[in-house]
Amino acid sequence: METLKQVKTCLGPKKVFLPIPLDGTDTEDKHSLHFYRTSAKIKHESVDVTYAIRIACLAEILSLTSVSSLTIAEIFRIFDNQIFDPERWDIRGFYDNTGTVINDC
Repeated sequence: METLKQVKTCLGPKKVFLPIPLDGTDTEDKHSLHFYRTSAKIKHESVDVTYAIRIACLAEILSLTSVSSLTIAEIFRIFDNQIFDPERWDIRGFYDNTGTVINDC
């Protein structure tokens, strides 16, 4: 198995050694191996780092930044459309300030 070449990379507020970024011409096998190695290293190093930063760092190393940005943007667009549309809201019940269900409304 080949040695994993690493470079100092910013992972949120931390500087850690992560695998070198791929150039996009690698084989599918090398790409998948690089993904698993890199994601394990990021998981180990990023205890206090948000998931958005973790995903962005992994995407940059795997040369998938545009794909991940578009996917995350689409997820948030769907989420925003659903959560901020009052026609999609269901009222499950009415409660007073102590949390007791109000049945006579």
